[in-house]
Amino acid sequence: MTMSDPLLVAKNGATALFLLPVMANRHGLITGATGTGKTVTLQTLAEQLSRIGVPVFMADVKGDLSGMAAAGGGELNGVRLLSPKTVEVMTSNNLPPNVPGIGFAPGAASAATGYGLGVSVLMNPALAGNLGSKGTFGWAGAASTWAILDPEEDMVMILMAQYMVSDADFAGRFQTLAYQAIVD
Repeated sequence: MTMSDPLLVAKNGATALFLLPVMANRHGLITGATGTGKTVTLQTLAEQLSRIGVPVFMADVKGDLSGMAAAGGGELNGVRLLSPKTVEVMTSNNLPPNVPGIGFAPGAASAATGYGLGVSVLMNPALAGNLGSKGTFGWAGAASTWAILDPEEDMVMILMAQYMVSDADFAGRFQTLAYQAIVD
């Protein structure tokens, strides 16, 4: 798939709706009644745009998309997928005291970040030098992609910039802006 190939957005029988990537440089709003396919449409657009290297930011007021990114404390849609103890171990620092953190989170000093099972864990927001909550966890990818889950704020942040090499300053600014948007 290239920047010139039309992106399939929706299909119903023989009818298909495509978006030309050149037209994707605008802000979009998808609205509709419950069950009309808004979440699937957003997910499809995000996946296809990311696939061709277009940065994607999605704001999800109701939390419909966050279920795709977080285990919700081990539960998803009322179904327990992981035990609370498993989630606790996964999202707690598991490095021995004599092994310093690597500082994988954007802007993080090594003592600010630990590692759970498959995720980095923010242990000390002040040392990280950015806004955040103790216990926030996530992972950064090679192409300035980043998933951050903050259980204290009940917030999921996903950055899909698709920019090589990973830009920690960019991701740090994204995190700062997301936390500054919290008003309650």
